[in-house]
Amino acid sequence: MVWATGNTPRPLIKSLIQKLPADVQNQRRGLVVDEFCKVKGAENIWALGDCTATQWAPTAQVASSQGKYLSSFFNSKDFSKAFEYNHLGTLAYIGNDEAIADLPWGIHIGGALTFYFWRSAYLSNLFSVRNKSLVLFDWTKNSVFGRDISRE
Repeated sequence: MVWATGNTPRPLIKSLIQKLPADVQNQRRGLVVDEFCKVKGAENIWALGDCTATQWAPTAQVASSQGKYLSSFFNSKDFSKAFEYNHLGTLAYIGNDEAIADLPWGIHIGGALTFYFWRSAYLSNLFSVRNKSLVLFDWTKNSVFGRDISRE
């Protein structure tokens, strides 16, 4: 399996990197930011998620944590507290109604029960009742009728 999402920065990010000093923006993966998520070599530009080159994996969990940090940062104007990432674990769907979990307490599990744990975690992170309903409907439709592969 090849996962190709996020292999290269978007054109906007590439353009921004080219306009900033090359001695600090020296990563092909994305924008180099400091411990406050501020873009190095720029004034008043902050970045988060997979458009940045940081020590953390470019995952939704990291981006969500950075987003919460920046929201708090801008609302409080407390410019002294650096971003700290707290890894909550990793969940992955592996097919055939099974998933694997690598939890921060040294617990590594997999199988059908982990799949339902993955689904509950996935649903709990959706923002609206509408999105939760659409995802539940899609999962139910796929379990009853199978996956529609006619367009793949």
